[in-house]
Amino acid sequence: MKWKVLFISVVMVCAYHSLIFNCGLCSAAGLRSRSPENKAVIVAEVEKNVWPAIAEGKVKPVVYKSFPLSEAAEAHRLMESSQHIGKILLVA
Repeated sequence: MKWKVLFISVVMVCAYHSLIFNCGLCSAAGLRSRSPENKAVIVAEVEKNVWPAIAEGKVKPVVYKSFPLSEAAEAHRLMESSQHIGKILLVA
């Protein structure tokens, strides 16, 4: 379980919150200050409630734009500009 705690994504916690409270709002708090025990509980809840929803297509990331890896500098400029809503992907 230790490695799962290390790799938990705030996005997944956010998706869990949206599913549980059926609010469609995604806001999250940092996990860094939480205890390992609390993080383990969050991981278990995400595995139980979020991953099945992702597998069923109920929760999807918002992708703003994809860039080939050769255009990583342009992708980084877009990210720094804060003119996007959603994820910026680098595709190999």
